Amino acid sequence: MEDLRYLELIKNFIKRKMGIDLSAYRESYLLRRVKIRMAKTRSHTLSSYYNLLLKEEKESQNLIDTIGINVSVFFRDRDVFETIKNTILPYFKNRDFIKIWSAGCAQGEEAYTLSILFLDQGFENFKIFATDFDSEIIEMAKNGIFEGEKLEDFPFYLRIKYIEKINNKFKVKDFVKKHIEFKIHDLLSSPFDNDFDIILCRNVLIYMQKDAQRKVFENLTSSLKKDGILILGKVEMIHPDFENFYLPLNIKEKIFKKII
Repeated sequence: MEDLRYLELIKNFIKRKMGIDLSAYRESYLLRRVKIRMAKTRSHTLSSYYNLLLKEEKESQNLIDTIGINVSVFFRDRDVFETIKNTILPYFKNRDFIKIWSAGCAQGEEAYTLSILFLDQGFENFKIFATDFDSEIIEMAKNGIFEGEKLEDFPFYLRIKYIEKINNKFKVKDFVKKHIEFKIHDLLSSPFDNDFDIILCRNVLIYMQKDAQRKVFENLTSSLKKDGILILGKVEMIHPDFENFYLPLNIKEKIFKKII
């Protein structure tokens, strides 16, 4: 019971201080992530960690960084991007402008991968909006500088064209970055914008409570155009309340078309 009581206090404190509602996350997931910070700070109980959180100014951000799903790489789940290239992009070939949302973008690997994919297929008139609730992660994403391990799944012929090496790190070239706008946004707060042609929200929903998942689907559906494309994570599915809004295009890769 001590765990649950102090976990509630931690959630309330973060909401007051940072405006981020952690109650959306599954309790088991949240507890695991908090315990990572407990180990790092040598806090033996949740109550001692809570007291540390109150006193240490930077610990709130450290906790948010740990809770956020910020682990990604370029071309993560490569089959998804192959399907986007071969099946989805031809559908948009004659559009004057394409508007894309990378929701829960972490350090921007997905957004940069999309920009590279679009450019390599001859698209020029597109804009990718990449969002995350973590302000520090968004600032890192804007820099477009990555460790080599992030590029392990990156096809070499694309790497030499769109990435440059600086010392021991790798930087996304400016003509790739210019198609992306990074913004702070909480998926649970409200629809980010509307009239998106493509929305990717991958590997975010699985960590959320069911009512939070429903709220996110409400926002995503509101933001996506009719006939727009929604792409989820490998183990995620359309919320039952919104199944009538979507037609599966590729169940294996979790790609859906909005039909209402």
